[in-house]
Amino acid sequence: MMPIRSRFLPDIGLVVSVARGALSLADLRAHRDFVDNHVAYDPSLGLLFDLRRVSQFALTPDDVRNHAGFGAVGMPRFRRIGILVEDDLAYGMSRVFQAYTNNRYADDSIRVIREAAGAWQWVRGQAI
Repeated sequence: MMPIRSRFLPDIGLVVSVARGALSLADLRAHRDFVDNHVAYDPSLGLLFDLRRVSQFALTPDDVRNHAGFGAVGMPRFRRIGILVEDDLAYGMSRVFQAYTNNRYADDSIRVIREAAGAWQWVRGQAI
């Protein structure tokens, strides 16, 4: 079973992905490939990536940087990405991803957020 499940909600312009259990670089790559190949994928969608159910990060900061560097420079994968976290480890790993991705794409399209309501607002394009 894939530890990341995704639901496409094109009517409201979102993809919601929830990670559970141990999360590895292979899981992140499988998620990226699944999303990229989904019939409803469109880079104008927002992504809410929920990490609150992750029990272990089986990846290093270098893995996170490598994952953030995937793709063509200047071609964001989503309109906005909201990463929903609870604990400090998830927050730190997500901030590494945010810093490298925002630098690579020269924008501010990713936010790491600890409150569900704020993450939903951010990814839907509303101020938080």
